Amino acid sequence: MLKKNILLLVIGIAISLVFMGCGSKSKKISLGDSKTTKAQAESVEDGDIFVHVVGEVNSPGIVKVPNGTRLYNVIEKAGGMTKNAQTDYLNLADTVKDGQQIRVISKKEYKKLKKKKSSGSSPNESQGGKSQSGLININTATAEELQTLSGIGEVRAKAIVEYRTQNGNFSKPEDIKNVSGIGDATFNNIKSQICVD
Repeated sequence: MLKKNILLLVIGIAISLVFMGCGSKSKKISLGDSKTTKAQAESVEDGDIFVHVVGEVNSPGIVKVPNGTRLYNVIEKAGGMTKNAQTDYLNLADTVKDGQQIRVISKKEYKKLKKKKSSGSSPNESQGGKSQSGLININTATAEELQTLSGIGEVRAKAIVEYRTQNGNFSKPEDIKNVSGIGDATFNNIKSQICVD
């Protein structure tokens, strides 16, 4: 009788251990699987883009925003403009693109650009490079004005002016890629900021 009770007890414990072991394994697998699937779904569906904000903003750096976000939302995420920012220089209603760099210039920089533009000696320079739409006209902009574009420094700005002088005006914004040192990546950064009016 004692052997029978011990045997039943051992069998009961063995069965309990088997069920407890199976249950915990299946839970671990299902939890791991659902977390992985959820993370993968979020990375595919979230549609977030990354924009680099520099210049006169309170928190310059990389900002993560949903695709289709307007520039004013990006600037808000970067802490807003500083007191020194030239607030009416950018089109705040513009839609930003992934990988774009936004440069908020200072009032001082803006005054220098205006002074340079008004003292220009050539007809193109006196017209200035800023169109009525607020875009930089790559056919009339000075090297200094071109440097206000995302990713365009002194060397590239001079290359654009030199190319324009030797080859004539650009027919369409995409023609700027003919300038040495300006490829698809740079063009994608500036295409929403330029025109050929």
